[in-house]
Amino acid sequence: MSVYSKPGHKRTARMLGYALTIGTSTGWSGFVTVASAWLTDAERAALAFSSLKSLSPGTALDTFNAAFAGTGWPVAALGDPVAEASFWVDHARPEERRTYLVTIFNSLSQRDRFDFLDYVHGEAA
Repeated sequence: MSVYSKPGHKRTARMLGYALTIGTSTGWSGFVTVASAWLTDAERAALAFSSLKSLSPGTALDTFNAAFAGTGWPVAALGDPVAEASFWVDHARPEERRTYLVTIFNSLSQRDRFDFLDYVHGEAA
């Protein structure tokens, strides 16, 4: 296999071995970094799907929730920022949404605050 494997696949497989061996959050965080750099979205999705399918339904749900439900912050890295924000909003807890909304609103200029409030009042009507 080493002759035919893509270099990125070799690097990712090696990092997976390290993460499994040391078994720490730092090791797994390193795996996330390497997998994100060397695997396509489709490859990472297949890996995630296969991993979740190997778990009991309860553990798979707990794992998914630990990764997405109400944790972290909105990330609009390489994709569509509106789609990323919508995905985050769908998974964030209400208190997280309120906290980010207030923090972002407070960071706006006075003009942007007025524009935002005009927009919100127009949507509510």
